[in-house]
Amino acid sequence: MRVDRETHRLPPSAYVTVVEDLAHSDDSADSSHRTPVLSGASAMQPAGQSFAFFQRRLPPLRSVGRWVLVAAALLTIGWILWNARQSLIPFVIGGFFVYLLLPLVNRLSRLVPRWIAIILVYLVSLIFLGSIVAYIIPILVFQTRQLLGHIPDFSMENITEQAKQLLDTYERIVPAQVREPIQESINSGFERLKTNLVSYLQDVGTFVFSSAMQFINTVLFLLGLVVVPVWMFYVLHDYHRVHQAVDRVLPSWMRPDFWEIAQIVDRIFGSYLRGQILLGVIVGSGAGMGLMVMRYGFGFDIEYILLLAVVAGCAELIPVIGPVIGAIPAVIVGLFDSPLTALLVALLYLGVQIIESNVLIPRILGESVGIHPALLIILIIIASQLFGLAGVFFVAPAVAISRDVFLYLYRRLA
Repeated sequence: MRVDRETHRLPPSAYVTVVEDLAHSDDSADSSHRTPVLSGASAMQPAGQSFAFFQRRLPPLRSVGRWVLVAAALLTIGWILWNARQSLIPFVIGGFFVYLLLPLVNRLSRLVPRWIAIILVYLVSLIFLGSIVAYIIPILVFQTRQLLGHIPDFSMENITEQAKQLLDTYERIVPAQVREPIQESINSGFERLKTNLVSYLQDVGTFVFSSAMQFINTVLFLLGLVVVPVWMFYVLHDYHRVHQAVDRVLPSWMRPDFWEIAQIVDRIFGSYLRGQILLGVIVGSGAGMGLMVMRYGFGFDIEYILLLAVVAGCAELIPVIGPVIGAIPAVIVGLFDSPLTALLVALLYLGVQIIESNVLIPRILGESVGIHPALLIILIIIASQLFGLAGVFFVAPAVAISRDVFLYLYRRLA
């Protein structure tokens, strides 16, 4: 019989069938005793049978070695990336812009060569960013300084006077036995709100300032202003080769599931991210135009319109509670003029919110997230405690991705 010289194993045909032979030797022999006989080979000893049994069921040594090698490589890469995370911040931001610009580059590449499409997208982006830096940011800085300068006067005069009038009316109408428990609850709630608000604002200011300084220092000191755009160009140009490179690395049995999960992540995160940015632009523009109509069309003294519009657009990135957060500064600024102005500003933002919820969100976001607002509010609070501002912005797509990936794997393994 031919034996493989490299592995010293019998050919597969020798292990195809097992013939059971009953041994009938003596009256004392057990009639139920069975002896396995290999087809095409001589009978093996029990020790040889045990070795062949485990050899067929245990994974090959080479396969185990490959998985150990892959695990060691992944751990090494993860350790390097974690220790170099500060210097990778510009590339993370660059990857974020690559993800946003990739659909536009793919569409333009159908009409012109891909490198020309990338250059055209770069030019449009540079013109847009240059316009923001040259025209919008100086106005925002000026209006922010003016607003911060008006807040102390407003809080010392108008708020105190209006609060005193409301308190007098409240004491005349509500009986004393009803006011006491209500007053205690209100005082306790205000104390908690004050403590939490001060702490939260300090954390937000510290986070924003430290993140901005780390980003600026990293870009200027380690990478410069040219490296990240060049890196983005190569990523956008050779993005179509990523699929082939990943297929070469992954085993064939893993590729379908990997690309299914990748499509789930891209569908939810991509549609949510681009949709939220588009909603922010639309809501900010709508709020700004509404405030301009109130100021120049009806004569209400509303200032800091550009700043309020930018705040409304940025707050829209926070799901569910973002519109409320964006409306609070505008209502406060409306109180600078009169309570009627503040009420009309609140109604304006309420109208924008109704249009957004019933018209814009179903058309732009659709069911990309599909999480009930009541559950999403709880998730936002939990994410803010665990991950800060990043958790607030990305908790919705993260939970939706986790849900859909879990359902896919659960049904796949069923």
